[in-house]
Amino acid sequence: MNVRTKIQVLNIALGVLLVTALGLGLSSFFTSSKLKKTKDQTLKQNLYLFERSMEDVRTCLDAEEYKLAKIRLAEALELLKDSQSAAQRNEEVKNSFDAICMKYCKIWSSTEWGYSYRASDYPELQKGFESICK
Repeated sequence: MNVRTKIQVLNIALGVLLVTALGLGLSSFFTSSKLKKTKDQTLKQNLYLFERSMEDVRTCLDAEEYKLAKIRLAEALELLKDSQSAAQRNEEVKNSFDAICMKYCKIWSSTEWGYSYRASDYPELQKGFESICK
């Protein structure tokens, strides 16, 4: 094998290696982008579920079903806890979670509704809302 043939074989091998590396890089980029979109969609879905859970808690409080409200609030708090670290990376969703917490904190503390007074025999509800209102 002469030098010219060796150089041609080496050029072909380097070309294949370059195309492979480029393909892997692009594949990784698009996979990462799709993963980020999926995480954002999941976070927004968790935001919706959290708001619905808090509305369920309010419905239970209206019906004076305090034990069920306690269960629903625990579920909502778990969802909030699971979502908060991810929400730190998305300012819009973080602000939405904060707004929902503030809304239900105001409702809980409102003298018009009297939820905190009526549920005074349920310390789990008190603690749950204290953690939301912090």
